Amino acid sequence: MGASLKRAGGRGRHRPMGEINVTPFVDVMLVLLIVFMVTAPLLTVGVEVDLPKTKPVRSMLMRRLWWFQSRLMAVCIYRKQKWIRSNLFPG
Repeated sequence: MGASLKRAGGRGRHRPMGEINVTPFVDVMLVLLIVFMVTAPLLTVGVEVDLPKTKPVRSMLMRRLWWFQSRLMAVCIYRKQKWIRSNLFPG
């Protein structure tokens, strides 16, 4: 599977080879395949971590944020209903 080197016009110049050299590509792919085949079983093993147990604490900030969020939702729903009523039933 060699490239044909024909002379263009007899001046000694060669046409550029239009074939891709696949051998380096195959070598790299085989190395990557071997690397992934070796490392894949190692990724399934988990590391056990002993974390301390904690109680959920609702701080004052969290309670205020929850209150603000619930009021904001109520205002948005009220305004949306008012907008729908005014656009569907004008007058």
